[in-house]
Amino acid sequence: MCSLGRYIMFCDADGATRFSDIDALLAQAKESAIEGRVVAIGSRNNQALSDTVVERSHVRAFLQWGFHTYVTILGVRGVRDTQCGFKLFSREAARRIFPNMHVERFIFDVEILLLARYHHIPVVEVPVNWHEVAGSKMSIVRDSIQMALDLLAVRLNYMLGNWKVSQTAKD
Repeated sequence: MCSLGRYIMFCDADGATRFSDIDALLAQAKESAIEGRVVAIGSRNNQALSDTVVERSHVRAFLQWGFHTYVTILGVRGVRDTQCGFKLFSREAARRIFPNMHVERFIFDVEILLLARYHHIPVVEVPVNWHEVAGSKMSIVRDSIQMALDLLAVRLNYMLGNWKVSQTAKD
């Protein structure tokens, strides 16, 4: 992990989320941090709570609902949108989460949230403006199946003890 700031952020390269929404993530992160640890994630599912705008196809909305149900069954409860690629981490949270990561495909967002919960790091969802961007490299059918299999593999590896979680923060 190479960064210098008190907060570390990543976002999808497609520009689907407005960078101006970073102010809301940072404000919620500062408000919700416990002992300097917090993960603030952009959410496309909290529009009823704000004046943000989300533009997506009906197929994508249906698949997101199905995936959310599956993720909830496999253990990430209380987070409505795990896959929005707009996430902010306090340095202390990142130092505990990222050294423990195992997956690199689309399901890594869920592993981040599982590790945050394991370390008792608060996760706060923040409504963001988002629009679907044409030209996605994601295949809806193939990648949805792969994500479902990857999520099952992640949960089984942690439950069976194949993957251990270090309690030590690392730089």
